[in-house]
Amino acid sequence: MRLPVKLLQAISCSLIAAFALVPVLPESGLGKVAALSPTADSFRLPRSVTPESYDLFIDPDLEKGTFKGTESIVINAAQTVNRIYLNSQGLAIESADLFFAGEEKSTKPATTVTFAKSEQVVTFLLSKPIESGKYKLNIAFSGRMNDKLCGFYKVKARDNEGRAITLGATQMEPTDARRMFPCFDEPDFKATFKLKVTVDQGNTAISNGAIARETKQKGSSKRLIEFAPTPRMSTYLVALLVGPFSSTPPVVANSIPIRVWAVKGSEKLGLFARNQAAKMMPYFLNYFAQPYAGNKLDLIAIPEFEAGAMENLGAITFREETLLVDEKNASVAAQKRVSEVVAHEMAHLWFGDLVTMKWWDDLWLNEAFATWMAEKTVDYVRPDWQTWEFFTLDRLGAMEIDELMSTRSIHSEVKNPLEAIEMFDGITYSKGASILRMLETYLGEKVFQAGVQNYMREHKFGNATTGDLWNSLQNASQKPVADIMYAWVHSPGFPVIDAQRKENANAIRLAQSRFVTDPAARSKPDVANALWAIPISWRLLNPEQTTDSKRSFLLSSKSAPMVDLPKEQVPLLNSKAAGYYRVNYTEGWLRAILATGLDRLSVSEKMTLLSDQWTLMFAGLSPVSNYFQLFKEYEAQNDPQLIEMRVECLDRLYGLLDAKHLPTFEKFVRHHLGATAVKFGWSSKPNESDLVRSARGDVLLAMGTIGQDQATISEARKQFNIYLADPRKVEPDLLDPIFKIVAFNGDEKVYQKLDNLWRTAKTPEDRVRSMMSLPYFRKAELIDRTLKFSLGNEIRLQDSPKLLGNILITPHGKQPGFKFIKENFAAIKKRLPTPAVPHVVSSLESMSTTQEEKDFIQFLAANPIPAGRKRIQQALETVHNRVNFRNRSLAELDKLLLDMQ
Repeated sequence: MRLPVKLLQAISCSLIAAFALVPVLPESGLGKVAALSPTADSFRLPRSVTPESYDLFIDPDLEKGTFKGTESIVINAAQTVNRIYLNSQGLAIESADLFFAGEEKSTKPATTVTFAKSEQVVTFLLSKPIESGKYKLNIAFSGRMNDKLCGFYKVKARDNEGRAITLGATQMEPTDARRMFPCFDEPDFKATFKLKVTVDQGNTAISNGAIARETKQKGSSKRLIEFAPTPRMSTYLVALLVGPFSSTPPVVANSIPIRVWAVKGSEKLGLFARNQAAKMMPYFLNYFAQPYAGNKLDLIAIPEFEAGAMENLGAITFREETLLVDEKNASVAAQKRVSEVVAHEMAHLWFGDLVTMKWWDDLWLNEAFATWMAEKTVDYVRPDWQTWEFFTLDRLGAMEIDELMSTRSIHSEVKNPLEAIEMFDGITYSKGASILRMLETYLGEKVFQAGVQNYMREHKFGNATTGDLWNSLQNASQKPVADIMYAWVHSPGFPVIDAQRKENANAIRLAQSRFVTDPAARSKPDVANALWAIPISWRLLNPEQTTDSKRSFLLSSKSAPMVDLPKEQVPLLNSKAAGYYRVNYTEGWLRAILATGLDRLSVSEKMTLLSDQWTLMFAGLSPVSNYFQLFKEYEAQNDPQLIEMRVECLDRLYGLLDAKHLPTFEKFVRHHLGATAVKFGWSSKPNESDLVRSARGDVLLAMGTIGQDQATISEARKQFNIYLADPRKVEPDLLDPIFKIVAFNGDEKVYQKLDNLWRTAKTPEDRVRSMMSLPYFRKAELIDRTLKFSLGNEIRLQDSPKLLGNILITPHGKQPGFKFIKENFAAIKKRLPTPAVPHVVSSLESMSTTQEEKDFIQFLAANPIPAGRKRIQQALETVHNRVNFRNRSLAELDKLLLDMQ
């Protein structure tokens, strides 16, 4: 939860340069908001005064959780003004002076004192207007380090020896730099930052720049650390870490020293991430053709961190589990997670830090590009991980949000901080990355790269909009990129292609419409009138085809002929699976695709075909029997990515069934996965790929939980006991499924063992694995124990929302979890950071009965959640669609499961 604005207490105002400068104060906590709105929409700062540089000093008291600060901001007035607006939240302004740049002259203070509280803005009223020119604004302030993981916040943790430690850390994005220092806290107010900080004995400090000087303070045990100035950057990228940190030795990549920092004693777990970053740096430099803007690169693990990571220039911050791994004993999943997060954040050093979106409505320019670029980079470093095939799952996940009526467009209006927070979702990240992938495929990789390099060159150290990107790509490709991509960015949803081919006919015609899951919404005008320019790619699947030539064209009308083909030729639409659309084949066409053999399709194409058929079935556009016939065809498909998807499909079905259907379903799972489980066994083979080792865990987990295979359960218990005796004797990639299987089938004794493993974990992966196995327990008393634990003081605040949400999404946890939410909602809102609350509540989208939907609606009506309103609407709609599917298809589904065994 973000802290409310605190009252400002003016101590003194000595006003210089012939202008009286007075901090605007609240009147008994109430401000004259309407009269002081900085602009018409009452949130954005005016552009009449802009910052050039900040000289910032912070003096923290970590034990008390307070800090004092001073700053000198060089500002440029573009016109005559009589007031200066800055963002500030929770800070006490103690004094403020204004100088001509390079001069100091005194004058009398003004007497007018007012405060625009609701906009998080401090207004400094000038007794005499200033003309256009350069000035220096000096401010003294103080504040309290909060415990909500935003702004400059306090962390209480323990080092690897169990000793209590206290840290100071920052998380400024999107609008929390104003919690640490008064500033122009909007992304297009770029400036340079020169930071100084005091640290206690035994502590160090890390910031965006390299340490320029360190001096002992007279009469104090503290040291003063001064950092080199930063390049021009936005306030949300300012970073400051203070505490007992220690680093790996540096690795120098392209003259850039790269280190990983962690709480002293854990830094050795950062070697894998450091080495990955060093391998990635040359790739980024070559791709963007722009030098890295910083003078060093630090990757810092923080014990309490709300986000997964944050791309602060020169000082990227991470959760411990997304940066620190024991490489010799880490699972493949942990190594992939660290590599992907490091790549994502390093991509931001160009997309976001060097070139920054102008305003939060274009956040996708930062996050979608970083997501897409991370896939390219990890694929370069570890091609054996087949990153782009797994990205297909991310694309399909984004489409699940985007097929709702409550989805939003990638570019969406943002008026205030709460709306800025809502932009950090699957639409911005995964849909944005998916349409970039589609556009790159359409234009060609080299042309696309040339456009990106133009974009970087033209806007470096500045800000850009979506239009700027389209212009760069358009100039490189000589294609109407802005026209093609307009609807993809500015319209919600995505199209489904109805592929029309009559039996024994040669003509093929394609028609597009917006795909929505809810049948009742399809006749609405904004659905019926939706239109995209769709880059359609296709190829022939017939075995006699000697080449794999791909065709493409742009479908920009509601319907159009595609091609005339002899009836024996079978085309596959969305070849390479790069298109952000679904395809609805006729039954005869789908049978023809299967008759050519699934081996004619790439892994991504197989995944897309299966996902499209699931979604069409779920929306009532295709019979349930069609999907299950296709699913049966996939039994022999053992690509690791397809195995993960097959298991995911089974999990989805499991969550939709009633208890009376589970025995039949468990048999179906064993029938579908049994042969694969036997083939994989419980130990890796010589020269086995990383992906196969991961897939083994997926299969065993499904067999031992939703499949209730007794042999798998027995072996998991055996392996668990071996691990308790000697952890080195169990393969790392088997630990996650083993822990979850024994929890799913476990009692209080097993619970206590997992709890002990959590408390004694030596690595972040071990800690998270043990903790996130707890939601798998199905006994009522153990569910209740985990629910209470999720809000207790023992668990890290960063972990509380994820643990609680993971309970709510399970069939056995959703009802007791919902009861717990209703009874403890006030405590949840008080404890959790504001952005986390809607994400926890939206986990109740696992509900699927009419009564559950009714209860959920009533709860939300009585408990409105201002932050994350869009996410809550999506959860409600998801529940409604699940109820519709069950009411329409549950009886047929049960019969099909029984018939297919």
